[in-house]
Amino acid sequence: MNHRQLSQGEYAVRAAGFGQVWTAAARDDAAGVADAIDQLAAAGMPDAAAEARAAMFLHGRAAWTTAGFAEPTGFRDVADGVVCQLTGTVVARLPLMTFQNRPHMRLVLVCDDGAVLVHVPPLTYERYGYHIARGEGVIVAGRVDRRDVRPTLMALQIDEVPGP
Repeated sequence: MNHRQLSQGEYAVRAAGFGQVWTAAARDDAAGVADAIDQLAAAGMPDAAAEARAAMFLHGRAAWTTAGFAEPTGFRDVADGVVCQLTGTVVARLPLMTFQNRPHMRLVLVCDDGAVLVHVPPLTYERYGYHIARGEGVIVAGRVDRRDVRPTLMALQIDEVPGP
């Protein structure tokens, strides 16, 4: 991710693009979300387009499949309740707090051929939360939850991907 300072014009394009994405998402307009993301990419902001795709996926909008995320092939055959392990890159994180004021998190893990929404409960977050940074490669072991429209992974353990 490029962390340089945006010019005022670049900031305006980025803000307008995100506004269009979220407006379309609020209407559950999958085609509108995809068009707005494509416009961000065409405006020379591929990082912003990738961030918008990840945000749609993370927040569970109906347009998440149109935004370019699919379930990884190795994950498709895993039954509900089975513990499995996935390796990927964290592209978006959403820190949250429970009613008991304990931190937990939702994150998007992008694998080679798809992406998975991962819920990190408070106990796992307290033990392994320091591994969770945007752009970091991680190995997540967790229980598969297929009760919703899109399957998720409830993290039990998170480790860094070992270096070369």
